[in-house]
Amino acid sequence: MRTLTLPSGADEKHIKASYRDGILEVAIPMREPSAKAHAIPITRQD
Repeated sequence: MRTLTLPSGADEKHIKASYRDGILEVAIPMREPSAKAHAIPITRQD
């Protein structure tokens, strides 16, 4: 039994783990960021 702390943004439904020849391999896919960055124009007021 192993316990891992998942990184934020991990897609929990699609995590896969395998154990072979004494090696545990865990594949943790990341979700796409929900909010995209965008530019906000700034106006100068004198």
